[in-house]
Amino acid sequence: QRALKEIKGIEVTRKDIFTDASGINHFTWINKATYKDIDILSLIPLFKEKFFEEGYYEYEGKRFEFLTNPFAYGNNVKMDLYEKYNCLAAAGDRHLVEFLPLNWYLSSPEIVKKWKFNLTTVDYRINDMNEKINDSILMAEGKKEFVLEKSNEEAVELMKAIMGLKDVVSNVNIINVGQMKQMPLGSIVETNCVFKNNSVEPITSKELPEAVVKLIKVNLDNIELCYQGIKNRDLSIIYESFKNQPL
Repeated sequence: QRALKEIKGIEVTRKDIFTDASGINHFTWINKATYKDIDILSLIPLFKEKFFEEGYYEYEGKRFEFLTNPFAYGNNVKMDLYEKYNCLAAAGDRHLVEFLPLNWYLSSPEIVKKWKFNLTTVDYRINDMNEKINDSILMAEGKKEFVLEKSNEEAVELMKAIMGLKDVVSNVNIINVGQMKQMPLGSIVETNCVFKNNSVEPITSKELPEAVVKLIKVNLDNIELCYQGIKNRDLSIIYESFKNQPL
């Protein structure tokens, strides 16, 4: 969306763009992205050339938000991965680095800063948890207003689709029944699906570069291993999964 605006001067919404996304949760990759007859992925090298040095957070009017917002990022990891694999990683940089070898982008605080993303401190998580618990108590007691705000998530739209109000195509986590041919059947993958009246139907995804598949498979195997350890209450298996994490 931002590449279209910055390189072509075309402003569109996310829903105007077709993307073929596949992978696993928070580690999906886009192998095709088009707006009408424009191949958006072909614009990424120009976008990188123009914005890599300073970074570019994609939300409107917040390009340099990563300098002050601990949850923002400059998309430098995403641009670097595209140059490596000719395929666009879809999640935010903070998620992407969780699935990649430690020495690529996380070897030191200085390296993290160089790649223009931020780490979440333990103190922040503890304080955030306590604030949310306190807010919940105050709202339950009627001492604080419960404000309804629409987020960027599509959960409500997906529920409407399943109720038959409209059809929606979205990338979601679902059992692999063959829609992602490069991953084992029965594993949990994230691909496009059609949500419509009382059904969710996976769409066969375009194959990813083999090197990207290997990155995904390491993490997919660890998720499966961790699940088996939890199901069997076996800490040794869970620890094996922990040891094998690229992070």
